[in-house]
Amino acid sequence: MRGRTYERRPSRIVVRAVDPPAADASGASRTGGVHGRHRLAALTDGAPVQRIIPPVVYPTRYPLDGALRVHADAVGTAVDTLNQRVDDAHTQALNWTTLGNVNSRLVNQWYQTAGAYAGNPDVEPSLVHARFGYAIESLACQGLNNTRVGGLTVRTQVGHGHTRPDVVLEAAGDEVAWIDITSEGSVGHILGKEGSLWGTRPFVRELIYPRLELRSILNRTADPYFAEYGELIAGERQAELDVKNARREELFRKFTQLSESNDWTTGTGNAAAKRRTTRDFFIAEAADEGVEEESRSMIMTKGALVELGINPGPFGFSGGDRQSNARLNEVVDAASADEIALRQTQLHSGTTLRVLGELSGTPVDDRRLQELRETFWVDPGARSTALAAIALKGVIEDLNRLEAVDNYVEAHLPEDNAMVQRFQHELEAQLTGPDVYQHDRIRTWRATTTQLVNRVRAIEDVLRAVDALGRYEAQNRIHFLNRPAALTQLYQRLSAYPPDAAAAADALRWIQAQQQPQQAPVVHQPPPPQGGNNGNAGGAARVESMVID
Repeated sequence: MRGRTYERRPSRIVVRAVDPPAADASGASRTGGVHGRHRLAALTDGAPVQRIIPPVVYPTRYPLDGALRVHADAVGTAVDTLNQRVDDAHTQALNWTTLGNVNSRLVNQWYQTAGAYAGNPDVEPSLVHARFGYAIESLACQGLNNTRVGGLTVRTQVGHGHTRPDVVLEAAGDEVAWIDITSEGSVGHILGKEGSLWGTRPFVRELIYPRLELRSILNRTADPYFAEYGELIAGERQAELDVKNARREELFRKFTQLSESNDWTTGTGNAAAKRRTTRDFFIAEAADEGVEEESRSMIMTKGALVELGINPGPFGFSGGDRQSNARLNEVVDAASADEIALRQTQLHSGTTLRVLGELSGTPVDDRRLQELRETFWVDPGARSTALAAIALKGVIEDLNRLEAVDNYVEAHLPEDNAMVQRFQHELEAQLTGPDVYQHDRIRTWRATTTQLVNRVRAIEDVLRAVDALGRYEAQNRIHFLNRPAALTQLYQRLSAYPPDAAAAADALRWIQAQQQPQQAPVVHQPPPPQGGNNGNAGGAARVESMVID
């Protein structure tokens, strides 16, 4: 810390939620803080849910008197202001489609990542959650550096060794508050940063934003099928994430309790003995999940600590020790597999049952819908049945679109035209709906529907082009025997099926080119010849110039 030094009160930092006071007793928080999986309703004990998550306060080690008492109110005011900015930034980040022109590398990365997921929900982009958080931090801190809030000077992303607080509040050059912006799933992670100076500042706060649910990226689509499909996939991913995060948080707590119960700190005690104790603890945790010990157990133990965001120093490890997080991932995967499968099966079953109810009384074929119900009761949790059901929601929309196109064709297109007649036959066949209520077959049917809906405009373009060519031929007394080859080629292209809208555009351009008046060539007049030889020489030169042009 620069400037004056504050005397510490000898106590261990713990976490508590600012509001409500009874949060610790409710068991809703980690070490008294906000647990990654809870919602605000769990903290407010049935009271109305607050829109903004209250900050997490790390009680100071410093006596709240003298200079600190002067800054307490200012810090509180600044934290409230910053917390509102975090909440606003969270809302902005969720509304990701509006961020395409924001001048920020981190925000742009989130925009690109969210767009990639919306385009293909089957594939979760790497770092999607991290980039969501970075975008929130960037938006919340935008324009804050070197400003004053609550009478304190704001600095952003101030590096101190291996840590970098998102926001630092200064008073007369002294750093009086460090503030971290984090997801509700990572609250308390600064407790694992013992060597990073978080315990050396008078005021320490965490500003919390709700953890990203992948389905929120997809809720902007108007197509009921893609909206449902995105919700299903996002729900599956979220179930996996929630279960694995819960297991990681459990391991975080156990490792932290191991360190605190033995009063371990960096640089004290027998480092080798602490490493062995930590390794044996992790081996036992892995064995409980069926993950066998292997020769690199010490490397895996340090890697687990680092991956969980825990400073390995108090556990006897040094910065130069090798590490790997492979075993941690194995343990988390093994511990999570059964619960993930259960949650996803419940999601599939609930989705199918809900959508089947919504499809009752719709234009969907009753007999085939009953077949889908029977398939559901054979295996209620089958993902394939859920996908087929949600695809049918799109079928209803498509049937309405096909009906509208069919009515339009009957009202506006010539019924005696061969191309129109062929198109109407296709519409009639498509209006019967998918032949089998299976997800892949329904998707194929929907793709064909989109082609037919778009085809009516191409047919109109072709009919207009054929009419225009006919008028051009009549005006220029063109008939089959003297028809130009280019015109014959256009007629051949226009008679093709499916209709060729590009051929229609080419036909109209060709007519326009023929109707443009031919411009006389530009004649370059040479300068008059010198001397008396004006007539013949000049005339010869002019004729030559005209021929060249």
